[in-house]
Amino acid sequence: MKKFFWSLTMATIFLMSSVAFAIGFEETLAEDADLTSIKNLAVALPMHYKVEVTEPTAEEFGDIVSNAGRLSNLTVISYDDMVDNIWRDARVDIKALADTESRKIYNEHVAAYADAYVTATSANNNKYVQFFFEVRDAKSGDMMYVFSTQSRYYGKDLKGYTRACEDFYKQLNVVIEKQIKDLRKKKKS
Repeated sequence: MKKFFWSLTMATIFLMSSVAFAIGFEETLAEDADLTSIKNLAVALPMHYKVEVTEPTAEEFGDIVSNAGRLSNLTVISYDDMVDNIWRDARVDIKALADTESRKIYNEHVAAYADAYVTATSANNNKYVQFFFEVRDAKSGDMMYVFSTQSRYYGKDLKGYTRACEDFYKQLNVVIEKQIKDLRKKKKS
């Protein structure tokens, strides 16, 4: 009986370490980036081209990025809300423009509504999807934080894209909380 429980324990440890490894991620925090200053995070149009039938469109991917923001401690402004804001204030319909012009106009106006914005990118032409989330300062456009992840557990469907976006927001919360703790330690010193 002891052998059974020992084997079960070892199998569980192996499985958990395999899952943790398989859902690995990389992140880069810009040297002087203060993520604690972000209160409002806007969602930019994702860089995504649908390859397989099961995958979301770019617009659906944008909705997924926005909806996953519920896991964030930030106020997340959806891409559609940004489109409406820009239309209301500048009378430009960025959805009617080519992607490069649309992104240019978006970048010119985003600082009026948010402290930073996130652009999600999917590299989906391989067996597994690689996701990149770039957080940029809304005023300067400077890169603040990059999160990238790839896993066979995400899948090329709505559920997989949702999991990746949720993982991004969860890790962003972790990084912001760490910065807050570091700031508190500096103030005590």
